Amino acid sequence: MATAEPMVISSLLQHVVDGVRERRLDPAPLLRRHHIPQSWLLDPYGEVPLRKYVEIMEEAAQLASSPDFGLQLARGVTPFNLGPVGLLFASSADLGRSLYGLAAHVGVVQERTTCDLTPGEETAIFRYRIEDERIRGKRHEAEYTLGVTCQLIRSIAGNRWDPEEVHFEHPAPAATHAHAALFRAPVYFDQPINAIIMRCRDLEIRNPQTDERMASFFLHHVAMMRRHRGDRQLLTDQVRSIVRNHLPSTDGVVNAEQAAKATGLSARSMQRALQKESTGFRAIKDAERKSLAQQYLSQTGTPITEVALMLGYADPACFTRACRRWFGASPRRVRQGAMGG
Repeated sequence: MATAEPMVISSLLQHVVDGVRERRLDPAPLLRRHHIPQSWLLDPYGEVPLRKYVEIMEEAAQLASSPDFGLQLARGVTPFNLGPVGLLFASSADLGRSLYGLAAHVGVVQERTTCDLTPGEETAIFRYRIEDERIRGKRHEAEYTLGVTCQLIRSIAGNRWDPEEVHFEHPAPAATHAHAALFRAPVYFDQPINAIIMRCRDLEIRNPQTDERMASFFLHHVAMMRRHRGDRQLLTDQVRSIVRNHLPSTDGVVNAEQAAKATGLSARSMQRALQKESTGFRAIKDAERKSLAQQYLSQTGTPITEVALMLGYADPACFTRACRRWFGASPRRVRQGAMGG
């Protein structure tokens, strides 16, 4: 089933263009190559295709010969760059409400994107992912987004705030000193999802700039923007995010009823809606397991029995059968092939 081109607010691309200009380079050829008129960037409510935004950021990093382009760009971001969603973040009462608001309304800033905040006993995880699988080469965009999120958190928690860990889906670049300098925390690559891990107690940090009236105003404005544009987020993306948030884990099993509850639908209503998007819960769950299996077998040394458990297979034989169905080979063969063995 063909889906509409996902969009992103033009102010984010404008920030990339400004970053190119700050390096005394001309962004015009980049924009022309991707058929983006400069006038699109001047509209505060304008949108550009998400795919082109990601591609331009990756090409801008090459043009600037800057392996840390996304991270450097993140240092200059303010809530204004994210429009009303950023201003809602800046005016909310505490860090937890700011992050929950960002997760709830990320689609106003960037479509086909999911992020969520999940508190645990001691730590909370803020996850982020572009769900459009047609978009490849997202390293600088991912580093930019988590860098921006970290800077936004510091705007409330103070410049001395540091996360516990930072995770990226992409492989480690040749040098990671810029990551250490920005995040001031252990940074791990080849992870299942892009994430910032923080202390649960940090969510209670009061926002010194909180303004309840302004927060209400921006929340109303964000709601109007959603209605004006129409809610174009696919249920498939929401369910995929729910499934992946249960994986990898030693209890990595989520059923249709649990997923439906998380979306606010009944299991039957969720299945009907997914059918309209030419998929189903079982297919989504299987695809996520396959994706994570490929990643863990090819990019990590995690024991195969542990990978099976993380993907919800209590019996390793069931995981082996799944791998034969997905890849035409056993887990060991898949790992050997990835390692060139």
